[in-house]
Amino acid sequence: MFYKLCKPYRLRGWDGLPFCLTSPHALTPRLLSREEFAVLLCCDGMTEFGKDIDDGDEKIAKILRSMLDGGVISAAESPSEIMELQKFRKYPNGHIHSVIWSITGDCNLRCKHCYMSGGRNQYQDLTKDQLFDLIAQFEEAGVMEVELSGGEPQMSPYFWELVDELSNRNIHISHVHTNATLLNDDFFADMKKRDLYWTFDSSLDGVGTHDDLRGTPGAEISAIASLRKIRREGYPLLVNSKFHTDSVHTVLDTYELMKDIGVTSWKVSFVFPIGEAVSSVPSAPAVCCVEYLELLKRYRADGNPFDLNLIEGLVKGHRGGGFAYWENDKEDAFNQQRVSCGLCRNRPYILPDSTLVPCIGWVSTPVEAMLPKLSKMPLSKIYADPNSQFRKLVGIKVSDITERNEECRQCAYKLTCGGGCRADALATNHGSDAIYKRGMMLCSVYKGGFMTKVKEICK
Repeated sequence: MFYKLCKPYRLRGWDGLPFCLTSPHALTPRLLSREEFAVLLCCDGMTEFGKDIDDGDEKIAKILRSMLDGGVISAAESPSEIMELQKFRKYPNGHIHSVIWSITGDCNLRCKHCYMSGGRNQYQDLTKDQLFDLIAQFEEAGVMEVELSGGEPQMSPYFWELVDELSNRNIHISHVHTNATLLNDDFFADMKKRDLYWTFDSSLDGVGTHDDLRGTPGAEISAIASLRKIRREGYPLLVNSKFHTDSVHTVLDTYELMKDIGVTSWKVSFVFPIGEAVSSVPSAPAVCCVEYLELLKRYRADGNPFDLNLIEGLVKGHRGGGFAYWENDKEDAFNQQRVSCGLCRNRPYILPDSTLVPCIGWVSTPVEAMLPKLSKMPLSKIYADPNSQFRKLVGIKVSDITERNEECRQCAYKLTCGGGCRADALATNHGSDAIYKRGMMLCSVYKGGFMTKVKEICK
């Protein structure tokens, strides 16, 4: 009898994580024991086990049954080798699952809330050779997924060449972030010709208010038409909506539009006070609003018609029913020492000039100048050095924040909140220690009682 890894799975190792089972769709790798790893190494489709699963060692049989039941391996009576990319590979750097890659800073819109001032293209785009070098860096560091972004990614003259090179190196494209105004029949034809399937991550910032925030007349009509076409073509669609106090009144109308379009997922968030928004959006971010509570009531009454992500994932509604909240208030050693934001470590952002940023929300803050450029230092080297400035920043722990802030230390929500978002702290505080100050927006969510009201609606 032969056993082989099922197609999505790969055996990998990183610095500090020597034995792992992973796949392009799993943000966190599955840690394996030495015994499990040794057995899976032999599940290469070519190593013959006994005729029956119980013919050999009892421990091996137990592991094989577990992996068969979990869909990790399959059994066959004849040899058939696994793919080369499934075979074990050890990377010298720390784990990094995916990156959000801004392949160009150019954009056809002039959004008032753009984090990176895409309408003015303030970053110097890389050359084609430099872009291809970054893809080679992704492969070398063990990156499994890439999300393509901009600016507007379709503005890059190398868009399809980059897509093809990523595919050639077996790096999965999971999302394309687009304002959707440039999508046409040719684009979808090119996708189908390559047998590509990804999630379109687009935006609609309020019915009747989208054009104003996007700084371009007609953007709303164009975007809505393209969003409908994405769904007609059969691709998953995630729509982001950013609200401020002068536009949040459109939430319910926008919700009805999302239902009508048939979105896969809707992310409702607020205009963040960085980048262009500092000078172009005078009204306050819509963080905790009665409109969101009314939205949740209608969403629940409608039976959760799609996945809902409210206020940066603090509340999640699952299609068909059920809700989840970000709660993590156990007073244990792990919780005290957990990193402030795991996504910053496992899913960083790359700016058009190759600057590696923990999160797009860190752009236009004093920290940006301290961050490395991949055109000068390879990604694997940055993640291999625990003392690099980047690794230190993404390694900031909850305890690093609470120890420096008396009000956080005394707060009942300190472990759930974790001192707030680091991008929020950088945007709303000053001084060299701003990164360690508390992010105020989450205070209103928890201490202000908003989350209590949310749970009452969703219970």
